[in-house]
Amino acid sequence: MDNAASRRDFSTIAASALVGMTLRPLPAFAANQKGCLPGTNPASGYTVGVFEHATPDFKKWHKVIDGFGKDFPFSVIPPECKSIREVFVKTKTPEGGDSIMAFLVFENSGLKAVTDFFDEKKSPIITQGKKEGWITGKWHANYYTPSLFRGKEIGPPPPLKKGNGVIYGGHGYAGKFQEWADLFGAPDFDKFHNSFNIFASAGGSSIGKISNDVTEKSGIGVLHFTDSFADAKRFEAEFSKLWPTLDKKKFTDPYRLTVGEVMYASDDFIKAGIKV
Repeated sequence: MDNAASRRDFSTIAASALVGMTLRPLPAFAANQKGCLPGTNPASGYTVGVFEHATPDFKKWHKVIDGFGKDFPFSVIPPECKSIREVFVKTKTPEGGDSIMAFLVFENSGLKAVTDFFDEKKSPIITQGKKEGWITGKWHANYYTPSLFRGKEIGPPPPLKKGNGVIYGGHGYAGKFQEWADLFGAPDFDKFHNSFNIFASAGGSSIGKISNDVTEKSGIGVLHFTDSFADAKRFEAEFSKLWPTLDKKKFTDPYRLTVGEVMYASDDFIKAGIKV
C-alpha cells in the first residue's frame, strides 16, 4: 500500500484524551485483514536484553557463531542468567554496513548475571569478538521488562521464520506506565500496527540505569515482529515521522529505533522445554 498517497488525518486517538496526552492526529491506515487480537494481554516474569553491534560481514559473523556448537547459545551463556530464548537479526549501520541485533529473554532473577556476562569490558564473548574482528563499532545494550503482549495469539511471539522483520524501539516516558499501556492497546493503534503486518509485540518498562541508549529513569521498550523486513522498514519510516509530533513532555529522548531481518529460522533459539 502507498502510505504517502493514502495518508489522511483521522480523529485524535480516543485514549489520548483519557491520559492527557497531546498528540496530533495520526495518519489513517487501513486495518490488515488478518489483524491481531484487539488490545493487549499481560506478560510477567521475564526481562529482555537487546544487544547490537556492527560486523564486517554478516555471513562470516554467522560462521563464527555456528562454530560454537549445536547447543549454542545456551551452552555459552551461564546458567545463572536463566535465559530461555535468544534471536539473532541482521541489521544495517547508518552507513549501510552489516550489523547485528540480538535479543535475549531471561527470567527476572537472572538480570545481574546477564548484565555481568554482557558487560562490554568484561564479557569473554565480546572480548573474543573484538579481538577476532567479528564484533566492531559501538556496543549497544538496552534492557526492558515486558508487561504486555499484543498479537494474533495470546502470549509471546511464536517461533520466527526466515524473512520476518524485527523492530526494537525504546524511549523515555514521563507519565505513568499504565497511560502508555492504554494508548498502546487502543483501537486506532491496533489499526496502525496492523497496517505494517505486525503479528506480535512485547512491550514494557525500560531499565534506564543499565541501558546504553534508552537511559531515562522512566521509559518504554518494545519489540515488534512483522511478516517481512519490508514491513519493518515501512514502520521505521512512518514512526520516524510520528516521533517528533508526540508530546515531548511525555515522550522523551533519548530514543532508539532499530529494524532488522531474520535471515534463518534457526536463528530463533528457544531453550528445550520452553513453549512459546
